[in-house]
Amino acid sequence: MLFDDEDDDLVDDNGDISSYAGAVEEGLPEPRMANDITGHREIEKQLVELAMSGKMPHAMIFSGPSGIGKSTMAFRLAKFLLSQKPAEDTGPSLFGTPEPAPVPADLRFDPEGQGPRLVSSSGHPDLLTLARKPDEKTGIMKESLDVEQVRSVGPFLHLTPFMGGWRMVIVDDAETMTRSSQNALLKVLEEPPPNSLLILIAHKAGLLIPTIKSRCRVIEFSQLNRDDFSSLMKRAAPQTGHLDALYNIAEGSIGTALRLSESGALKSLDQLTSLLTTWPAINWTDVHMMGEVLNAKGQDNGLQGFQEVLLWTVEQITRCKARGLTKLPEPLNSGPYPALLNDYTLEHWSKICDNLHTHFLTAKHGSLDRRQTVLGAFSILKGAVA
Repeated sequence: MLFDDEDDDLVDDNGDISSYAGAVEEGLPEPRMANDITGHREIEKQLVELAMSGKMPHAMIFSGPSGIGKSTMAFRLAKFLLSQKPAEDTGPSLFGTPEPAPVPADLRFDPEGQGPRLVSSSGHPDLLTLARKPDEKTGIMKESLDVEQVRSVGPFLHLTPFMGGWRMVIVDDAETMTRSSQNALLKVLEEPPPNSLLILIAHKAGLLIPTIKSRCRVIEFSQLNRDDFSSLMKRAAPQTGHLDALYNIAEGSIGTALRLSESGALKSLDQLTSLLTTWPAINWTDVHMMGEVLNAKGQDNGLQGFQEVLLWTVEQITRCKARGLTKLPEPLNSGPYPALLNDYTLEHWSKICDNLHTHFLTAKHGSLDRRQTVLGAFSILKGAVA
């Protein structure tokens, strides 16, 4: 059967591993709870060297795509630093200068130690974490961090460490800070207290003002490689198949992959492929049927999966066209998609891509129902461009 109307569980669209309670249940803990990390080995090595050499900067930006492990690394560094005992100056020794402690290979810590356990339980007195909050009336996640939250950073960092080591602040979704919030943070960055560390987790670091970025060390995180991605997916959602296709669609982001898996994106891709098998003709009866199915109660996730897969497909075709490539990435390298690549010019595909983005935004914030959203999308794909 081409379409079915089974209900999918609603999921958070935040794009981060911590948004998926199911992932925690099946073996992939949220960032604060994690005691290990997969991938980003060179970054971990760099952080160890900074910490052990005494050259840890007072502020860092963890930059990169959403859902690839930036938050996990931030909490891992917090557990490592907040496990360290402050160095004691015992004065000259009769036996000479002691040998320095060997530099560990990674940010290792005792998971049962007091510091890591307090971090995991959100109870460490020397760690402050900030993230967007849901609106009290609607329950929908706010678009930006509250400025009152950001203003709490300075007073917190200037307090004497309760446990004698570091004071740390981790700010998630840092790029959502308003201009006034970022300006409030500048005051802390201009005169940072000793033994303090501010980590800004930014999925789009370009949205941070230049004066913020110039006062922080930027750590660039890349997408996970295929082996690390597959390892995490097998832990988080072992029933998920077609990992190579999912890796390409999610662009190496485990958080995005979990969200796409929950929204039935791979099923939507199969449906899209079936609908395009007769290209350049389109079976509008099947398109209408798809619209009716997704318009049914409880199909919010199904529509989300359809939108993301269609946008990803069109964006990949447009990129290939712009780069003069003749082969699309898996799973678009077979079936009807090569014909689509050759059917339109780059200008035409660019217009289709732009119009689809506009169409889906209108559907989200306007009055289009899901049936109209599906029909309009296929009309645009068929060439009804402005």
